[in-house]
Amino acid sequence: MTKFKMNRTQFMLLTALNMLGSGILMLPAKVAQVGGIGLLSWFVVCLAAVAMAYAFANCGIYSKYRLGGLGAIAENAFGMPGSFLTNYIYAFSVVIANVAIATTAVGYLLGIFGIHADLGVVQCLTIALLWLSTLVNFAGVKAMGRLSAVTIWGILIPLLFVLCAAPFSFDTQVFAQNWNPRDLPVLSAVTATAPMMFWAFLGLESACANDDSVDNPEKSVPKAVLAATIAVAVIYVVSTILIAGLLPESELVDSGAPLFVIFVSLFGSTASRILAVLLFLACVGSLVTWQ
Repeated sequence: MTKFKMNRTQFMLLTALNMLGSGILMLPAKVAQVGGIGLLSWFVVCLAAVAMAYAFANCGIYSKYRLGGLGAIAENAFGMPGSFLTNYIYAFSVVIANVAIATTAVGYLLGIFGIHADLGVVQCLTIALLWLSTLVNFAGVKAMGRLSAVTIWGILIPLLFVLCAAPFSFDTQVFAQNWNPRDLPVLSAVTATAPMMFWAFLGLESACANDDSVDNPEKSVPKAVLAATIAVAVIYVVSTILIAGLLPESELVDSGAPLFVIFVSLFGSTASRILAVLLFLACVGSLVTWQ
């Protein structure tokens, strides 16, 4: 029986969804912890992310001969010990990413209903969501390809609304107040925000980790990695710059659903709940495709 393979577009969308799901939904709150000055980190982070994507894209040529994702690529150069270390560390990072995405999804779910739950309730809902997404994965690769093609719109549609509406609400005074509220030196601000921004690109390697799920991987993997990384980098930079001029950083720092707070300020409570539903579904889709 022939195993179903994703097409190149589905594969690129899966890669982009993995990055956006682990990054954009909490990035405004992370940047607000330092201030707008942290946006200078994008110059370093985006170059590093695209360079890494280019490296992974070139590694994709090995997919034709040895499937198995990042571990197989490392094995070509470093043998079985290299494969073991790569898979072990990558698996650990994926566990953290899954918990982070599930927790974010719960935050948006509670925001939809205006519920302020205690830590125990959030933990229970997060665990339940992790198990639910695990069960959904039994549907197989074909279902995952279709799911990623649908749920990515749960992120793109709200972001499109923000990108269209934010320029009209952008306040230069708010941006100036948010620029460096803690009077940090430039180097300290860049080094403080760079790791969290680079973490937002976690997922660019997922094309290589799933190279046996796509047709013609030696061509599809490089194109999926580069196209998805560049597109996501543009979304990250533009959206975070606009958001820095919308609200005081104090309103975003401690929020478990920062984009929901932004939606409320731009569109009101009713429209915000609709957009938050889309973000919740996108979180679930990202969680499923990650797994």
